[in-house]
Amino acid sequence: GAAYCLYFTAVGELTGQKIALLSYIDPLVAVIVSCAFLNESVTALQLIGGALILGFTLLNELGSAKKGAALEK
Repeated sequence: GAAYCLYFTAVGELTGQKIALLSYIDPLVAVIVSCAFLNESVTALQLIGGALILGFTLLNELGSAKKGAALEK
């Protein structure tokens, strides 16, 4: 609950891209927290999903950085 309170408080001050990035990472953080604090096990499918989330988030950020650099020139 505290994380969602912080998230929705920050929404008004963040750019759309940063809000989207946080919403992509949210399920991954939920799995990590459940493993760390609730001692739940991680399945192979969850690991693959986490890797996909991180990979596509990285690709999105790298693509945005290239577009930003091209616009500055």
